[in-house]
Amino acid sequence: MLLMISSIVVLSVKGTLMELGISPIVTSGLIMQLLAGAKIIEVGDTPKDRALFNGAQKCMSLLYISSNFQRQHSLSQSL
Repeated sequence: MLLMISSIVVLSVKGTLMELGISPIVTSGLIMQLLAGAKIIEVGDTPKDRALFNGAQKCMSLLYISSNFQRQHSLSQSL
């Protein structure tokens, strides 16, 4: 349900560049910045800490893409 709402929010259509290219990167970056700003996660000023933060953003975007594929597959199975 949450993934369906997120696709409505970012105006992505199944199989477009917005869904698979730009949207996951922007969405994961936004979520990570919100978590860091709210002090839920701590990000230091060292290059190592910034590299870990950037790596976590990339991993989060991969999870977003895989969950979209899983959602599309389950929707196509039900039709």
